[in-house]
Amino acid sequence: AHTPVLTVRNGTWLFAQGDRPDWSASSVDESAFTQVEVPSDWRDAPMNYKAKNAVGWYRRRLDNVVPAHVAATNLVLAIGSVAAEDHTYLNGVLLGHSGSRNPTCDDYIRFRAYTVPPGLLKPRGNVVAVRVWSQGGADYPGGLFDHPTLQNGDRTRNGPFDVAVSPG
Repeated sequence: AHTPVLTVRNGTWLFAQGDRPDWSASSVDESAFTQVEVPSDWRDAPMNYKAKNAVGWYRRRLDNVVPAHVAATNLVLAIGSVAAEDHTYLNGVLLGHSGSRNPTCDDYIRFRAYTVPPGLLKPRGNVVAVRVWSQGGADYPGGLFDHPTLQNGDRTRNGPFDVAVSPG
């Protein structure tokens, strides 16, 4: 049997620079957040975030109705690639984290997907929050970022077998 996958990466998210642990919660004041389209590099407008050792938060409300039989099963929340370290939350609960503060190229291109335990999804009004750390500055991308061509040693990843498009 296949595990259902909830893909939330592409589309409109809210973004804020800085690090406040309460931004992982389902209900927070989002007035400090800016609406952004993902995937995008936080160095670019409208974020213009170029700090070194930078932390930023992304939030996305999922207003689709979740059928009870789906919420009662294991499923996977697919985030895609993140530059370079993430902590991913659903409804205020940490689902998992990947990457490191000593990142390799893999930390910038690894597809991120986390198991959602049965019962965590609500019938409506679910909130995904992703805390991202990046080396930042002008040299390193940050955020829920991907680019059609990224170098990985002597391999260029691009096309249908690109890890940013599919985990397999």
